[in-house]
Amino acid sequence: MPNSMRTIEVDDEVFAYLQRHSEPLVDTPNDVLRRELLKGKKPSSDKTSGRKTGTLMPIIEAGLAAAGDKVRHHQSRLKRTHEATITADGWIEIPTGEHSPRLPPR
Repeated sequence: MPNSMRTIEVDDEVFAYLQRHSEPLVDTPNDVLRRELLKGKKPSSDKTSGRKTGTLMPIIEAGLAAAGDKVRHHQSRLKRTHEATITADGWIEIPTGEHSPRLPPR
């Protein structure tokens, strides 16, 4: 389907569910529905389509993490902390825009 949006009506109970499962000021109702109904799959035009899922996908599917969550890796001896974002397909994205299918080894 092209990048078009449709209008739907939902009752108060469904709207309350969407609110409970959204991140305020970040998620749209469409984001919540996509995450809940399509297990976070991105639209086919997304650059992540076609690649295998990352090692964090089982954690996302178990509800322990979600796309957009931040992960931190601290190197205590070097006194450095690295941060990355979990993508909808279980990969991580570092601030430079690079993607990796797994977290770095400890």
